[in-house]
Amino acid sequence: MLCKTRLSLLIGSIAFGTSGLALAQFVTAPLAEPTFTASPISSVPKVGTLGVPIGDRTQERLNEPIAVQRIRCGQNDACFRGNDPDAELSQDDLVETRAVDPVTVDDGLYGSLSLGYTHHDNVERNSTDEESDDGLGIGLGLVFRNRVDRLSYQLGGQTSATQFDDNDNNDFDSYRLSAGLLYELTEIIDVGLHAGYSKAKENRNASGSRIVAPSRESDDVKTQIIGGQVTIGRPQSRVQGVVAASHSDIDFSIQDFRDITAGAIDLRDRELDHLSGALFYNTQGPVRYFLEANLTDIDYDDDSIRNLDSEETGFYVGALWSLSQITSAEFKIGQLEKDFDNADLEDYDKSSYSAKLRWQPTHRTAFTFYGSKRAEETTEIQSSFFESEVLGVNVVYQVLPQKLDLIGYYNSIEDEFDSGRDDETDDYGIGFIYHPRRWLGVGFRYGKSERESNRADANYDDDYYDIFIQMNAGKSIKLL
Repeated sequence: MLCKTRLSLLIGSIAFGTSGLALAQFVTAPLAEPTFTASPISSVPKVGTLGVPIGDRTQERLNEPIAVQRIRCGQNDACFRGNDPDAELSQDDLVETRAVDPVTVDDGLYGSLSLGYTHHDNVERNSTDEESDDGLGIGLGLVFRNRVDRLSYQLGGQTSATQFDDNDNNDFDSYRLSAGLLYELTEIIDVGLHAGYSKAKENRNASGSRIVAPSRESDDVKTQIIGGQVTIGRPQSRVQGVVAASHSDIDFSIQDFRDITAGAIDLRDRELDHLSGALFYNTQGPVRYFLEANLTDIDYDDDSIRNLDSEETGFYVGALWSLSQITSAEFKIGQLEKDFDNADLEDYDKSSYSAKLRWQPTHRTAFTFYGSKRAEETTEIQSSFFESEVLGVNVVYQVLPQKLDLIGYYNSIEDEFDSGRDDETDDYGIGFIYHPRRWLGVGFRYGKSERESNRADANYDDDYYDIFIQMNAGKSIKLL
């Protein structure tokens, strides 16, 4: 079971780094206990059970592991245990894991089904001509996992689709495939490989996305990734080291070429080569310290308008620790440098951080606080990059243990483009999930998202609500 646990965490942990564009969500989706949700609530983030989609890049950063070491989160580790089938579950994770008994997760074929209904007051999230619309969505998922001697492997896929009543421009479908393996080379050395492919719609007018004109479709995004990781040492060791590398290819299909005259860039196709390493020091107590270094080479396919090729380097110090039985935290802080090949562009050199704090004051109540700041790849032709900072909180309260959960969330996102554009987005909501059976979840969410910007066509105000049904509460059901 321990090897299979490490495989699950490995596939998610390699998706760290810069500008992966939803790679973290894609790669981590088909785990031993995968979450597949219907499209109306397609981006249920790990940081919040019912958090709204807040942008591909921003969401990826919130869900990515704070440190590479997350492939080895054992019961005695200070890092979070939400993805570890063998570990004690925190109250924060109960909503997402109640339908699967951790000790029963085993080799085999698993499946999942979700159905949903969604309503938006401003379905296109534009500043003018607000249009309300209703949509129906479905999500399906399969994952197969197995172990042969020292080799564990996993194959998974999911698909989802949403169709709206009136506005066909907002209909979308997506599919994602991934594979990963972990080989225990020696008693202290593991080697892992992973690969994945996804095709999805870019979240319309979300944080970090280009501004889509009214009555136009948002862009399709195709992402491919392949990579590997070597780990030396165990969580109980005084010192542990991890080195990982990956290659990503991201392609956009611009739906509205005329937008280029309004400032949107249609030359965002790019490849990324990423190398990262981390060194951990175990105090044999509640704290594990680490040093982390990242190097990413970003190469755009077309530089006929602007050459945005760059090289990013990041250096971080951080810690993973359990302050008490009710509080655990992890953070890293450091410096991120972005050097452009084009000498006429201004480089980026500022502090960057990621942090999460989970607090469970009572056996029924759990809070998750989180935040991050870093530079992102631009979506506008006038700018070279934008800096995104996210602060948020999620709370889960169990009204009836194992039956009814109330959920609330709040996200504050600020995106500052070097061209002068400044967006401030507030996104918040409440909801509940009711479990009439252990394998079935029925939920409702009401939320509001509003953005204020110094660019007039970036402003919007949208109220929305979702009703959804999740077979096995969104978790996998063993088929074979």
